[in-house]
Amino acid sequence: VTPTGQTLGMASTYGATNTVKSADTLTRVNELIAEGLAFAGESAHKRYFNRTVDELVDLDGELAAGSAERRPHELLEASTLTRLSALWESGWQPFDVAHVVRRACNPRVAHLAICAMRAELQQSGRVSLAPASWLSQLASLQATLPQTQVSRLESCPFDPMDAPFAAWQRADRLSTADLLEDALLLLSTIRFLQPLSILMDPPSRWNANSVPPNPAESAAQDRKVASEKMLATVRALLAKAEGTNYPAEAEAFAAKAQELMTRYSIDAAMLDDRHGDALAAGVRAQRFHLEQPYAKEKVSLLSVVGSANRVRIVFQDAYAIAHAVGFEEDLEVTDLLYTSLLVQASRAITSTTAVAGRSSRASSPAFRRAFWLAYANRIGERLEEAQERAQSESQSTYGSALVPLLQERSDAVTARVDEMFGKLRQMKSRRLDAEGWFAGRDAAESASLAVANGRLNR
Repeated sequence: VTPTGQTLGMASTYGATNTVKSADTLTRVNELIAEGLAFAGESAHKRYFNRTVDELVDLDGELAAGSAERRPHELLEASTLTRLSALWESGWQPFDVAHVVRRACNPRVAHLAICAMRAELQQSGRVSLAPASWLSQLASLQATLPQTQVSRLESCPFDPMDAPFAAWQRADRLSTADLLEDALLLLSTIRFLQPLSILMDPPSRWNANSVPPNPAESAAQDRKVASEKMLATVRALLAKAEGTNYPAEAEAFAAKAQELMTRYSIDAAMLDDRHGDALAAGVRAQRFHLEQPYAKEKVSLLSVVGSANRVRIVFQDAYAIAHAVGFEEDLEVTDLLYTSLLVQASRAITSTTAVAGRSSRASSPAFRRAFWLAYANRIGERLEEAQERAQSESQSTYGSALVPLLQERSDAVTARVDEMFGKLRQMKSRRLDAEGWFAGRDAAESASLAVANGRLNR
């Protein structure tokens, strides 16, 4: 059985000699592809992988010289597109695949993956049915391709959507060996990916008439449109808080941002008159892709920010993907605040290392892991304190109705997490570098909580 799922038949002993040779060559190609996939990405097997690629290049030359059989890169391309189609049905989306490939491979392979994902959608015939968010992901990924390669793709003599691997070889000016190596690495990375939670309908369910209008969702969309101008102001304040080196100025930006976010989040919750099943239908999920290094430590920061906003975080360590579950306005606040704190923490740890010098412990992995965890720990304490103050202040406006309403929303989020993931376990702690721990807490003390909802005040 070939990597594309085709069963190889034996050539007739009475056929022409070149037919027998072609069948033998294709059989050997498929054997080599299987070996290459087994060796791909394994540093201990790099020599065997290179030898496999070299033999595939030789056989590719034979097949290119007049044979009607598909060449090795075409077999790998067909297998890759088939696998991508299956991944979409198991919850994966373009951003997820790109993230995993970037972590496991070099940028060139990640670029090949982007071309493959675009071609898969085109060849599936579902372009006109694809949700806007799906098309937006592919467009964003396309924008990360080097401009010179994009220009070459556009001027390619054959359609990159029909033959993405050959088109990318031409665009990036790769040798046959390079293309085969990249194709093997890509397929080996995605072929055993496990299912993710399904956040939107997979392509098999895309239909222009499949989802009837939902009045509650329409109302939520109206609220979101109405708040876009205010959120743009918040983002601008956030950028200023991150960019200034003056704590007093950052505080001023933070105070204004918090005022706006308080109005946004608390008012949105109080105006939402859904209860029971209708309220549960408003719970959403999104994914955060944690970049190396220290992905495990960074997710601790995301977790405390999410907790302060009644957003539950579930971390999938194997792929460095964090699933965030909550209401739309709370997810948005979590995203904005986490992004801001991530920038501030990265800047703080860089500054700490520069002051201490490269030869100090501050540049060691142990120090940095401890720094990230301590930073998250102290930020969590500050957010919890702010949350208690903000809820107390909000009760003076909304009265006794606020606490049960917030509890009902938290319960709805917990129920959705249980439905999506079942039994979960806590991440294990580890021994930490004391110096890094205290440095992280010091950095958290001076961090600007420039974005918050009604539960967070400086």
